[in-house]
Amino acid sequence: MQKIKPARKQPRAGNRWQLQDAKANLSELVRRAADNPQRITVRGMDAAVVVSAAEFQRLSREPTGQALLDIMAKCPHDFEIERTDYPALSREIEL
Repeated sequence: MQKIKPARKQPRAGNRWQLQDAKANLSELVRRAADNPQRITVRGMDAAVVVSAAEFQRLSREPTGQALLDIMAKCPHDFEIERTDYPALSREIEL
């Protein structure tokens, strides 16, 4: 008598994957991660998130303040920012 294999589970339509499904459908998970982060769960709890390489690089960058400068440059209102140098908030100590 021949064993009948259960039908292969189709990948989930959303962005949440059980670990076993993520392993079985890794190519599909990576493909979907290009558009949206994909969550992998273990015992119903989030364990990992797969993001595209571009999103990872964006999130890994050191903050520079450039985004704030870009927003300020597009602002329709005229304003000036006065730079004030404050004295150091430190004191000398004897060692």
